[in-house]
Amino acid sequence: MPLSPMPPQTRIRRAGIEDAGTIARMVAALAEAEGGPAPHFDAPTYRRDGFGPQRHFEVLLAEIGGRPAGYALFHPSYDTDRVVRAAYLGDLYVEAWARGGGLGRLLAASVARLAAASGDATMHWTVLRRNAAARRFYARFAREDESLLHCFADAPALARLAAASPLSAASIRPAKAEDAPLLADFLARLMAALGEEAPAAPAAETVRRLADHGFGADPRFQALIAEAEAGSPAAGSAVGHTVGPQVGYALFWPIYDTDTGGPLMFLSDLFVEEEWRGRGLAPDLMAAVAGRAMAAGHKGMVWEVMRRNARARAFYRRLAEESDEAIVVNCAGDDFLRLAAEGLAIEAAPSI
Repeated sequence: MPLSPMPPQTRIRRAGIEDAGTIARMVAALAEAEGGPAPHFDAPTYRRDGFGPQRHFEVLLAEIGGRPAGYALFHPSYDTDRVVRAAYLGDLYVEAWARGGGLGRLLAASVARLAAASGDATMHWTVLRRNAAARRFYARFAREDESLLHCFADAPALARLAAASPLSAASIRPAKAEDAPLLADFLARLMAALGEEAPAAPAAETVRRLADHGFGADPRFQALIAEAEAGSPAAGSAVGHTVGPQVGYALFWPIYDTDTGGPLMFLSDLFVEEEWRGRGLAPDLMAAVAGRAMAAGHKGMVWEVMRRNARARAFYRRLAEESDEAIVVNCAGDDFLRLAAEGLAIEAAPSI
């Protein structure tokens, strides 16, 4: 079915604090259209999380003839598979009366253009498996990843996890910039353990990116490193670029979810040395991440697990609910560049 021509009076702009009621109404309309419960997101939530001391997201608002027609909610993210900065597209919605003219794609493209201008190299989001129309729409410029399932620990589960007593003899500390070579090595071995290809960038470039992206002026992730006590059998084992007691790591960053009406911690990477598996280190690392999520006021924690990784799935099911309702969608490489080229130039955000 051919697209209707885009009305000439179409405008896409950054939503302001004065648009709180409009955005809250459309967030509720999106949840209803997807067949979900009413979201825990309202105008005060929009003002607090979008314009408060800690801004968790940005919103682009589409208007046709001055009438609100759709919105896109997004924020900075990361991609450890490609070791690049990314944008996360949390919501994309177009009012029923404005559909069919390419406005949804223009909103997504305008987000991609802003992301590319800030140094991002990919954009990702999720789509409900049952939403056939949205999946057909996204397939025109992005690719689904059916290999992943989602795990979600809600606020009570997050609190229980954060409060868990340590099980292992390892100590856990925040990663520092000088740990970038170690993180690069852990990442490569995690990918190998999952049967995935290592990052395409040369090892030295991966180290440089991790140092910049995690510890530079625009940090996109946090990481924790687990270390064995001196004299432990695992201490002193080789870990690629260095020799030391490091036996595991977790890498994570916040995302935003309008359904829960707040930020969630996204756990991207979790890796434990073979000698330390089954000794409580993985739960300890997850508890440490959960503690940081609780301290930051997050409303839950989410992570992905490969469908074929039976061992990991069995472990995670003890901690959280597993779901295949949502599919991961990635717009990367040439797809991302083409989409960004279609976006509109958006005026700079006004000062607050």
